[in-house]
Amino acid sequence: MNVEKMKELETLRLNKEKLSQQHYQIIVKKRNELISASVTQFDKYFSDKGFKVVKSNSMVLATYNTLGIRLTLPDPKDSFLGAITILELSISTPRKDYDIPVVTCGEVGGIRIETGEIKRLGEDTAEADIASCKKEIVRLEQSISEAGNISYCFGYVDKAEAKKNSRAKLDFVQYSTFLEILEELFDS
Repeated sequence: MNVEKMKELETLRLNKEKLSQQHYQIIVKKRNELISASVTQFDKYFSDKGFKVVKSNSMVLATYNTLGIRLTLPDPKDSFLGAITILELSISTPRKDYDIPVVTCGEVGGIRIETGEIKRLGEDTAEADIASCKKEIVRLEQSISEAGNISYCFGYVDKAEAKKNSRAKLDFVQYSTFLEILEELFDS
């Protein structure tokens, strides 16, 4: 491998790592905002319905006598395949459990698949590595610049149904707020 190409690749990798960290911080901040808004909506919704609401760092519990409804909160640093975050909603009676995926509005599954170059054993891959790194840098820069313009939507997936039908994890109605899901589930 040419030493100049090695230097170029190292510079690109460092730049990519810096952009990856910046992108990660933006995502964690957005997750925090989405989780916080969901907790506020859950608290207000059930408090207004006469439930006692207790909050902790990892969950919010609304109780009315023996009825309990729990919102389990993910760590904002956790990543999820196909979603920016996933909350969990559990109802004690009758027993129901839901995943609440938060996704980019209009996307299904949110999974990005890219193909790369096939590398042959012993082949100098500097050019392919440089091109791949440049492509990833462009993607990260674009993602960072567009981060403020992305709208996120909430969905709900019945966990029992998802066990029977794997498509249920991808086929869900998208709602603008978590409150809309609470109204759909509990006001109908």
